[in-house]
Amino acid sequence: MRKRISICHFLPLFLLLLLCECTPIQHTRGNFLEKQQLAKLKIGQSTRADVLTHLGPPSSHEMFIGKGWYYMGEKTENVSFLTPKIEKREFYLIEFDQKGILSSIKKFDDKGVEIKPDREKTPTYGRDPSFLGEFINNIGRYEEPGAGRGRK
Repeated sequence: MRKRISICHFLPLFLLLLLCECTPIQHTRGNFLEKQQLAKLKIGQSTRADVLTHLGPPSSHEMFIGKGWYYMGEKTENVSFLTPKIEKREFYLIEFDQKGILSSIKKFDDKGVEIKPDREKTPTYGRDPSFLGEFINNIGRYEEPGAGRGRK
């Protein structure tokens, strides 16, 4: 005799899967600096090598001036398909003088500096040919289907 499988048999499994989906997932990105690490650095005495030894490699560095290193850390929590919630965020700017000696340590607030792009129009630089210019430049660029170069 065959047993009938009812919905009551699958209900515990369904509830278990539903609860697993609601478990928050935490992500830690970057480098969180501790007070003990920063206390080992002396402004006016520590060098770049000392900073690398005590703090590790920076998350980013200034590309054009080259005097500062950025240490960034972010901890987020994500529940299911919802937007991740930022639990903790830190930004440190470690600056050096011309000789490579530590000149300042700056800590930014948890919001940091936000750059908001203009949603109306983003300027793109380069050539902006007219319709006629595009038409003339495209003459001879396209071939008949199946008539590729090097085929005879």
